[in-house]
Amino acid sequence: MKRGQKESLRLWLELARITLPMSREMDKMLRNRFGQSLVRFDLLSQLARHADGLPVRQLAGLLLASTSGNISTLLDRMIAENLVERRPAEADRRVICVHLTPKGRALFNDMAVVHAEWIARQLATVPASEQRATIAMLSDLRANLAGPPARKLAS
Repeated sequence: MKRGQKESLRLWLELARITLPMSREMDKMLRNRFGQSLVRFDLLSQLARHADGLPVRQLAGLLLASTSGNISTLLDRMIAENLVERRPAEADRRVICVHLTPKGRALFNDMAVVHAEWIARQLATVPASEQRATIAMLSDLRANLAGPPARKLAS
């Protein structure tokens, strides 16, 4: 193994070991408390950030949690529950956007508070300075995985 590979591998394994169990526990907590999955919370969260709604394809691309099923089926169920709605985009009526309903926004706001408290409890043993350093490191890693930034061509 080359220098640094062992530590890189160990880091990757630790990330893999914590991500799935933490996501499962969060999903369980959201289902027990709100009757909603982590995927649904993620969808509501993305829509809460976009007051003008999002086209379905863009919304699907923003979701953190993978959807094992079809996004259209998920949306149909959430529409039936009056959590989200489809509307034509104002700029181009041919484009259909997904929006939060008032009921969906209220649910998301309630879930967001509980979610933030749950995360804070899970990470309470990690000092804030280490959390900031880890965030910076993971942000750099994510940027590196996305590839090098596009270079401007000289004119």
